[in-house]
Amino acid sequence: MNFKKEQLMKLKLSILILITIFVNYACINKKIMASNTTEQLKAKLHKLFDESNLPGFSVVVANDKEIVFQQSYGFADLLTKKPYSNNTVHNIGSVSKTFIALALMQSVERGLLNLDDSINKYLPFEVNNPYFPNRPITLRHLASHTSGITDDESYLKSYVFDNPSHINLEKFDKDTQKFFVEVKKHKLIDESEFLENVLSNKGQWFTKNNFSNTPAGEKYQYSNIGATLAAYVIEQVTGIKYEDYVKNNIFTPLNMLQSSWSKSKINKSSFATRYLPNNIVVPDYHLVTKADGAIVTNTTDMANYISEMLNGFNGNGEILSAKHYKEMFTIKEFKNKGVAIFWSENKSGNLQHSGADPGILTILAINPKKNIGLFFMTNISADEDDELIKSVKKIFQILKGHNW
Repeated sequence: MNFKKEQLMKLKLSILILITIFVNYACINKKIMASNTTEQLKAKLHKLFDESNLPGFSVVVANDKEIVFQQSYGFADLLTKKPYSNNTVHNIGSVSKTFIALALMQSVERGLLNLDDSINKYLPFEVNNPYFPNRPITLRHLASHTSGITDDESYLKSYVFDNPSHINLEKFDKDTQKFFVEVKKHKLIDESEFLENVLSNKGQWFTKNNFSNTPAGEKYQYSNIGATLAAYVIEQVTGIKYEDYVKNNIFTPLNMLQSSWSKSKINKSSFATRYLPNNIVVPDYHLVTKADGAIVTNTTDMANYISEMLNGFNGNGEILSAKHYKEMFTIKEFKNKGVAIFWSENKSGNLQHSGADPGILTILAINPKKNIGLFFMTNISADEDDELIKSVKKIFQILKGHNW
């Protein structure tokens, strides 16, 4: 395996590792883990934090009306000892894709698109799988990760450092150095240019490796590029930038006033420093493909989002009809996985998504039967660090065992 592809696998950490957390935390010895009071829960989480190598983390539990539990531990910045608080913000990785789901269904509801149309109906350039040029790729395929579009090496070009000339490579291990050398070459471009370069057969980065040798609609294969393409379609049918659409139609109506798309002058004071294992600071970076993983938010704002998702599941949502919420959350089974519109479901019936990028790890879980949802975020990437993964699992075990 060459270096680029290997680093890409580490970067996105495995969404598989995090989903394993979800599957496993349904099978917990409740006699050991159960917490009867909020104070007991806080004490157990504090103990777990003290025993972990996490710099800081925040967790929120909400129902369809309000926050029922919210707590933060540790530091947003280890050097200055700035606390990691309920208002600390940073990017949340692939949990951002659940916002694409909502924006897609809003566009369907407004008659702007149909999930079963070919994406080429809405794009200014054609996208076809070179292995199956006559098999249309639809928006539903993009939203269920069954489009046949892969990330391969091209996705690495989405990562761009803010100040590449200021990065001292000597403090990083050899693999990370190699990865950063590649990223330092990348330029910040519009996602439309990125997508055309990668997916159009006239694009400068086009290769058959950007597609799988499987027809669209048959096999689940996670694709960040495919998700970004779905968001780009929303831009095309609404006539406004995807980030502006989400701000106007999701963030503002849900009072997610501290949520945005990047580290900026506005949120700089509350933005967490992001770390690699061993508390090595990650240089500031942007994603060209912002839609697939670059939402910047905190647990306070995400509580509002959780409440809306629970209300929507129960037919009482404010920003999408009951009919279209139902379609968004309906699981469809493919050969190797069951998935809804950018949401998946674990063995316990919880709806979920996770996120991982350099310096962050997040998990969102919704349990409609119990009318409860949970969001966890931390300012460190676990990569292949077994101890960090174990710490996150234990936190979820404690939360799962509480008598909500």
